[in-house]
Amino acid sequence: MTSAYGVVRNATDGEGDCYEAAAHLFLSLPAEARANARLCHGKAIGTGGDALGLRFGHAWVEQVIFGAHLVRDSANGHDYLGPAERYYAVGQVHDVQTYTYGEMLRMLAKHQHYGPWPEQP
Repeated sequence: MTSAYGVVRNATDGEGDCYEAAAHLFLSLPAEARANARLCHGKAIGTGGDALGLRFGHAWVEQVIFGAHLVRDSANGHDYLGPAERYYAVGQVHDVQTYTYGEMLRMLAKHQHYGPWPEQP
């Protein structure tokens, strides 16, 4: 499925929309907020529902706001905003690749999907 941006919805086998949701969240940030934000792709472990205990690829946005390192995760209709340290601990997050706004735009143009992308920028 192709989004309004002309990019394939996602390149994963899962049912979630995290890669698309995280990219759209980053795209929606005001220009002044983008400098302190990063798109993140990594691995996590499910903490509830059908994903409980499952390891999977995941995407979210991290921002530094007033000196606080925060995670924003809007996958599957959720709207999480909280401390990155807690997010990483609860989700057992690892193997994280971060992308600046410009790097994300280049990867979207190159791969024509929201991720995950096979190489680092």
